[in-house]
Parts: sequence; C-alpha cells; structure tokens
Amino acid sequence: MAEIRIIDEKCTGCGKCIPVCPFSLIKLEEDKAQIMPGCTFCGACVDACPFGAIILEEEVKKVDLSEFRGVWIFAEQREKKIMPVTVELLGAGRKLADDLGEELSVVLLGDKMHESVEVLRKYPVDRLYLID
Repeated sequence: MAEIRIIDEKCTGCGKCIPVCPFSLIKLEEDKAQIMPGCTFCGACVDACPFGAIILEEEVKKVDLSEFRGVWIFAEQREKKIMPVTVELLGAGRKLADDLGEELSVVLLGDKMHESVEVLRKYPVDRLYLID
C-alpha cells in the first residue's frame, strides 16, 4: 500500500499543494499542509511542492519472472515496409532471449504484409505472428 506524508520541518505552509489536489483533500492546519483521508496517492501534490516536503512512498511489488515466457518484439511498419527500428529491436530481442534462454517472437500487424514477412524471416526469430 502506498503512503503519503508531509515532512513538517520542510513544509512552509505555502499552500501550493492545495489547488493541485484533484479531490481537494489537502488543507492547511497551523501553517502546515495536512492530507485528509481519501487520498488516491496520485502524486500531484508531490510535484507541486517546491520544498520537497511531501513524500510519496509506493510499495514496490516483486514480480515472479518464472510466470512469464519468451521475448516479444512488435514489428513497426509504415506503408507495408518494415521500419529500421524493428531491425534494432530484433537484435536486442535476440540477445535478451538468448541470455534468458527463451524464444524470440515477432508480431507484425497490417493488411497484406506477406512481403514483409519474408523480410522478417531472414532474421533469427523463433516465431513470427502475422496479424493480417
């Protein structure tokens, strides 16, 4: 769960955080900003505070990478031509897939892209998905 707090020593009571709260949940009490219950932790007040008095601490969720498989690249095309960035991504994707011991898949979206499929077949990919 995220937590937001105000560091009283840094808060000058300038009030710049008050108008940026989309839910009007910040008020001044004794010349210090106070965040009322109902805060959604959007962080707007954090960015608005010129003194760094508002801290948003978000819980970092650990991801179990064993739940995921493969490396996917989405091939970018314009007017039925594979864009150069796709070739760059294929190189980086191949290295990543090899490092992880996973398959490299490429997804190509577009109408009548059969010639581009032949271009992509020249690269070391394990699977090629054409969404026509």
